[in-house]
Amino acid sequence: MLSLAVLAGACARAQPPPPVVPEPVAAATPEPAAEPAVTSSSHPAIVERVELRSGGWVLIGDFVAPAADHATPAALLLHRAAGSRGEYEQLARALAERGVASLRLDLRACGESTNLGQFVEPYAEHRHLLEGTPDDVRAALDWLKGNAVVDGERVAVVGASYSGEMVGEALRAGGPAAAAYVMVSPGSFSDESIALIDRSGAPWLFVRTTEESPVSRPFIDEVFDALARGSKLAEVRVLEGEGHATRIFDLHPTLIDELAGWIAGRLAS
Repeated sequence: MLSLAVLAGACARAQPPPPVVPEPVAAATPEPAAEPAVTSSSHPAIVERVELRSGGWVLIGDFVAPAADHATPAALLLHRAAGSRGEYEQLARALAERGVASLRLDLRACGESTNLGQFVEPYAEHRHLLEGTPDDVRAALDWLKGNAVVDGERVAVVGASYSGEMVGEALRAGGPAAAAYVMVSPGSFSDESIALIDRSGAPWLFVRTTEESPVSRPFIDEVFDALARGSKLAEVRVLEGEGHATRIFDLHPTLIDELAGWIAGRLAS
């Protein structure tokens, strides 16, 4: 994993380090059409391609909802920097099986959401494209909460790596609050965002591995140390071994069902 923080130098905790981004990746290709999700009752779920507008960006997402005759809880799934919504396909399926809808979204400059530019190497030269990402978070939450098949009072947010702090910034700026939060390897989660956790009244789960990656680990260690000092209520899950952000799913596949169960349990009516 490469970190823009390495290029910028060490940052004070009051200023979150720049996004932790993956190793060089090829230019994004369109996501394949989503396969129909299947609920626990084996009835096909609603599967919809979504286009949202945010500050001139066209954001592409996949909305999956379990077949139901009532509004269901939902989760917003946000990827790592230079990642894409495809990283959450299995989690979206696991959530649908538990009666939870999901919107997995390509944030600006990533995946298919590249109408104004693409966040690719050299990352330092394209970092400006990520400015305003908290607006994407707000737009997605507004869309979910306003969806007729979603219970707007029972919406969770999952962030990975840099998108974790984007969730925190959106909340600090007065954006819509969620009923539960999961942060996976949040390498740029600021003290200001940590200060919101206990005040939010919502359950928060922070997930990491012991090794993370050689570059990301110092920032993850710093965030989790600050989390231990700054929150009495946040839940922490540490998995042995390597893996950063959504790449943890590849190395620890049981985490997918674990997170789906945690989210469904916290959103239960």
